[in-house]
Amino acid sequence: MIQSRFTKMAFASMLIGSSLMAGYTYNANSLLAVEGGYTYATADTTAVNNYKSHDSNLANLGLKIGAETDNYRIFLGARYYYDIDENFDYLDTYGVDIQYKFNFSRASNFFIGLGGGVAKAKLTFDGENFDRRISDGYYNADLGFNIHMGDFTDLELGGRYMNIDAHNIKNNTDLHFNGMVTAYASLIFKWKMD
Repeated sequence: MIQSRFTKMAFASMLIGSSLMAGYTYNANSLLAVEGGYTYATADTTAVNNYKSHDSNLANLGLKIGAETDNYRIFLGARYYYDIDENFDYLDTYGVDIQYKFNFSRASNFFIGLGGGVAKAKLTFDGENFDRRISDGYYNADLGFNIHMGDFTDLELGGRYMNIDAHNIKNNTDLHFNGMVTAYASLIFKWKMD
């Protein structure tokens, strides 16, 4: 089911990307980006007469490939999150981001974007003697600045809010993710499409 959902999302992003690129191929660039950042994640566990809030501090590393025109940008990406607090054994996300760029100067631009994908995680919270596994969809919104470091390199500084639509019930305890807030930087390499 998740592979089917991811396949549909990838196909839809290719259709959207190709329609965005139509008529703009002379100004289009291919993109490859390496991303690093800090993420703050919150989740709640609820059982009979017991409610707990769990906070996690995560470092993340990602790889993104994509394309851009003068005003639009699309990325397919994968991100790995390392849990500093050791609640998560692993947390990975795979998805697509579509961004609109506001070109207000030659040195930089501002962008806003939306995205979505699949999050996979294995985690254990304090007080639980079992682990939980999720594989659920997410959606996100991001914004930030691209600083042009030359014709072939950009430095992207941004913020992202991600909502993972995950519930997990185990041992009569319900886990619900509230969201993840990320501050990140990406080094983006650009080259002209043929």
